[in-house]
Amino acid sequence: MNVIEQKFQDEIEVERLWLASEHGSFTFFSMLPVAVLIVVGFWDAASHIGLIVWFVVNRAINFARWMIFSYYHERREKLTVGINKFKNLVLSVSILHGLSWAVFVFWFLSPFDPTKFLLVSLALIIEIMGALLFWYSFLPALIAITLPITVALVSVLILQDSQICLIAAVIVFIACLLGFISSIKLSEVLKYSLFLYFENAALRKESEEKSLLLETALENMGQAISMTDNHDRLRMWNRQFIKFLGEAGDKVGTDVQLDGIWQMTQPPVFIGANDRAEYRTQDGLTYEIRQSALKLGGRVLTYTDISDLIKREEALEKARKEAEQANVA
Repeated sequence: MNVIEQKFQDEIEVERLWLASEHGSFTFFSMLPVAVLIVVGFWDAASHIGLIVWFVVNRAINFARWMIFSYYHERREKLTVGINKFKNLVLSVSILHGLSWAVFVFWFLSPFDPTKFLLVSLALIIEIMGALLFWYSFLPALIAITLPITVALVSVLILQDSQICLIAAVIVFIACLLGFISSIKLSEVLKYSLFLYFENAALRKESEEKSLLLETALENMGQAISMTDNHDRLRMWNRQFIKFLGEAGDKVGTDVQLDGIWQMTQPPVFIGANDRAEYRTQDGLTYEIRQSALKLGGRVLTYTDISDLIKREEALEKARKEAEQANVA
């Protein structure tokens, strides 16, 4: 496990279990009519009290599971801080759920009654397939549900002195095994997808933070700056750059050609292929313009107000000449 994956391990686990909890209400209500139909189908061939007790226990277990899922799905913060408690609760009710169906198989199922055997087999297959589809995000719960049902169904078939029952047992076992392997693959895909999601979210957040820092730095720079792409379209600038352009600053925007903006200034700006140029505005200010090419195309330009520096240089030059004239005199 790399460093990034380990960093997001807790978030990935919470997300997987939260997604699993979303199926709680669906699994409860979807299997309710199936359980009712099984009781109706066995009503004339089994103990009424036994069927009622099994139905009540089975539905009570599913109701408890539904309550757990609903509670944690609506209170995600509880799941985040109590993830181990949630896993233990889900695993416990899943074990009880799987055992309740295994008990039904051993108590009521008889391979010698093809109609009822077909009825229960279809219900168990639906239960197993539903668990394989919904619980790949939490494999312990998947095993807790499917293993007792599979063992019970395969055992009843093997115990019958029939080649057809033996073949059916092998088919059921292979189908459940393949389904479990597919669930593992789905679990890996889900884990990797969530890892990419959290990694992209972290990278996006980091990029936004760096962009904010860069923007803050640019806006607080004393000199104007602009950056263009390989088509010389503006990609970044600061407020000093807009101030430098004067009235043409109103035309600044993303994808605007830099040369086009320069032609709107008074007088127009021209730097050509040189790395340095001086530009004098109508207000008498002098700017030093420097440009640097980027590796991927485009350029970065800085516009530095050197008016005070030029005035000092002119004053020094004037003083030097006056000193020389005095010296000659």
